[in-house]
Amino acid sequence: MIGQTISHYEIIEKLGEGGMGIVYKARDTKLERFAALKVLPADRVADAEAFMQRAIEIARAQGARCFELRAATSLARLHLDQKRSEEALRLLAHVCGQFSEGFETRDLKEAREVLARCGGN
Repeated sequence: MIGQTISHYEIIEKLGEGGMGIVYKARDTKLERFAALKVLPADRVADAEAFMQRAIEIARAQGARCFELRAATSLARLHLDQKRSEEALRLLAHVCGQFSEGFETRDLKEAREVLARCGGN
């Protein structure tokens, strides 16, 4: 994987691996920064989806909109990777619609970028 590009992340080096997948150091070419990128094996995708959905539920119950946004953005990316763009769009548009300020924050910028990839605004 080293040297490959996934979405807008250039894989630089392997950092480690565990039960949920392999973690790589990657360069985010859009935000011009380094990030840790976890790559899941195909047999763990359902687990990841369930964990993200649970994170959204907990964030909603606690009124933690920023955490809900982060979890929804991650889940929407996963849906996009699975060619489930309509589902990703519905989820993320709903969460983004709750915000009336902070549109220039990193989290909302990333969410809008994913929305655009889904075919939304």
